[in-house]
Amino acid sequence: MYQWERRLRLYSGLVLAVYVILHFANHALGIISFGAMEAMRSVLSPIYDNPLMVILLHGSLLTHFSLALMRLYRRRTFKMPRWEWLQIILGLSIAPLIVAHVIGTRVSAEIGDFDPDYYYLASLIAAKPRLMVQMPFLMTIVWIYLAMGLHFWLRIQRWYRRTFPLWVFLAIA
Repeated sequence: MYQWERRLRLYSGLVLAVYVILHFANHALGIISFGAMEAMRSVLSPIYDNPLMVILLHGSLLTHFSLALMRLYRRRTFKMPRWEWLQIILGLSIAPLIVAHVIGTRVSAEIGDFDPDYYYLASLIAAKPRLMVQMPFLMTIVWIYLAMGLHFWLRIQRWYRRTFPLWVFLAIA
């Protein structure tokens, strides 16, 4: 893999990581209340809905996915460690699972000209038992993929190795 591709994949992954961490942190506010989730969403939405951020986020998603596929295509052998297989399988499984979420939120909001708030999404998920399984499953896959990516990027850093137990705790918490 070329050095520029590796860097581009890293940077696009970091953009996605920041988005996922903020998005999941917003979901975690549901432990407090829907109001807390909506309050945080009102702070994050102007950032997410900014046309430059939409381009950056979607561009990062396409770039990260495309470069991962190119790396897989260029392999001379599929003999690799189990962790790498797991990362590939998780990464490839995210795309089909996330389509329903994107269509149910971003696309339907654009087409239907409405704001799919957390009250709407919770009622939608409650009405479709399949989504009660699919959404937590998707979040788990994305979180594991993210944690693996960050781990394999940071593992060579001395400070990371010293603080590894803390990072494991934070990833699980």
